[in-house]
Amino acid sequence: MDGTIIESTKELERATYATYALRTYYNYIQAWVVCLERLYGSADDGENAFLEKFKSIVAFKHVQGGGLVSEELCNAYGRGRLILKAIEELPVKQHPELTLSANFWLPVQSYYAIHGVGLATMIALGRGSPRSHRSFRADFSELVNKYFPTPFCGRCIGGPEQKGFSFQGISTSVDKVTRQSQLANPAFVEEIDNFVGKSLSTTRERFLKFRFEVLRRETESMKVDALQNYLEE
Repeated sequence: MDGTIIESTKELERATYATYALRTYYNYIQAWVVCLERLYGSADDGENAFLEKFKSIVAFKHVQGGGLVSEELCNAYGRGRLILKAIEELPVKQHPELTLSANFWLPVQSYYAIHGVGLATMIALGRGSPRSHRSFRADFSELVNKYFPTPFCGRCIGGPEQKGFSFQGISTSVDKVTRQSQLANPAFVEEIDNFVGKSLSTTRERFLKFRFEVLRRETESMKVDALQNYLEE
């Protein structure tokens, strides 16, 4: 009986955490959408306003074309555009039963759409192809920060503790981000930059924890190797 209760409690905790994580992820994405719509508008007008802002950036104006288009560039761009087209054409409204599968499929494919177009951009700028997805994300983030208008040029830097974070390109602070609940509805958040900053700080915090764990394992491995060498002498 006790074992059944414990197992049920664990299942409840897992389900609660999964719901919490999904809501947080959804709200972070929605916060960026709300931010973009408040800055540039929605639908076609919003897209056109964003593109005009994009073209006005000095760094973007300095990008010169005229070089040969390589097969590698065409493949990367074509892959990204085809995936994006598939996402746009997914008939969820006509077939609602696809919604559950789409929830698992879309986040991954959205990344690969950006990866394809982003890779083509790097190649066009003469930066070459990153060797891993991690290096791609780092390199592409640098490009976005340089060439894209707000809010995409926003950055969270510093650390390793949250109180050591600071923000560039968005109007927020560590105190405001800390007070912002990720479970709030972004549509009703007055200072939406705080929500965008929350998503950036969460990403940076997880990245720093990952890097710390990698460093810790490497350090432990070095200690083991040193001990083995000592014992073999």
